[in-house]
Amino acid sequence: MFNFYLLAYTVVIFCLGCLLFLYSLRYNTLLSAVGKAVLITGCDSGFGHALAKHLHSQGFLVFAAVLDEDGNGAQELKSYSSGRLRVFQMDVTKREQVQDAQRNIECHLENNDFWAVVNNAGVIINVGEAELLSVDVYKQCMDVNFLGAVAVTKMFLPMLRRSKGRVVNVSSLLGAVPISRISAYASSKAALEMFSDILRQEMKPWGVKVSIIQPTAYKTGQICNFMYWEQQNQSAINTLPVEVLEDYGEAFIRENKNKFLQSVSTFCNDLSPVIKAITMALLSKYPKGRYSAGPWISCIKAVSYLLPSSVTDSIFSSVFLPHDQIPNALKNAIQKK
Repeated sequence: MFNFYLLAYTVVIFCLGCLLFLYSLRYNTLLSAVGKAVLITGCDSGFGHALAKHLHSQGFLVFAAVLDEDGNGAQELKSYSSGRLRVFQMDVTKREQVQDAQRNIECHLENNDFWAVVNNAGVIINVGEAELLSVDVYKQCMDVNFLGAVAVTKMFLPMLRRSKGRVVNVSSLLGAVPISRISAYASSKAALEMFSDILRQEMKPWGVKVSIIQPTAYKTGQICNFMYWEQQNQSAINTLPVEVLEDYGEAFIRENKNKFLQSVSTFCNDLSPVIKAITMALLSKYPKGRYSAGPWISCIKAVSYLLPSSVTDSIFSSVFLPHDQIPNALKNAIQKK
């Protein structure tokens, strides 16, 4: 009897191992980059900048869209002086510029297939409780992180349908896991995730693959610009209604910025996990619908999905950007008891 169960256990483990091996082969079979063109938005710095250089080295024809064509990031990419790395200015929130980019790219494909759009352009405007963030902060995040990606995707979908290509949308862990004091940015990324998941279903009959990239915390863009965060924090204080400012207090509001900047020191410098994930989404014969990139992301998502919200709320609020200060109104209420 013992030998029978041992044999059955061995067979099950062997079968599972074979399935995992076949699964790995399926998702790690890569296509050639030669003869394929890709558009990447937000190449001034961060993921987009690093990705443009990496995909160029892989053999792609890269169209690198930047917000500032005279900026250091754009100039560094231009220094490649390569016919396979073309840098141009495009603000994803400006429909005319997106239209111009589509026409220019279509005219300069030469013998390459237009294979993919990587919607990487993104902004995080300010941090703080939802009540402390202006509606303009939400609008700016939505305009770039969500509506900009939608506009670019829609403009290039006819070309992607012809090539049976790819759409790769760079989201964030924050688009899937609720972390307090980052609601404007997180909401825009959550909208991008839902758009991507629905688009993937709709594009399946056309042969177009849609993937989401979920990075954790990386040092990109304005993240390390301490002066920027000081200005944004002061702007929030200056524009708050008097009643709200009095209820929270300046000390509490400034702590949001200070806690965020402290957390930045723990962010990753090595962008390679994200670059690898995007490359897999572009070249895998059978790309996944969602790629996670960064430390602890699977653990954090598991906690968020499996535990009750009453538990996850307590965990996340105590681990991510925890407050030492108490809003003035709550402090006064405690003192009166």
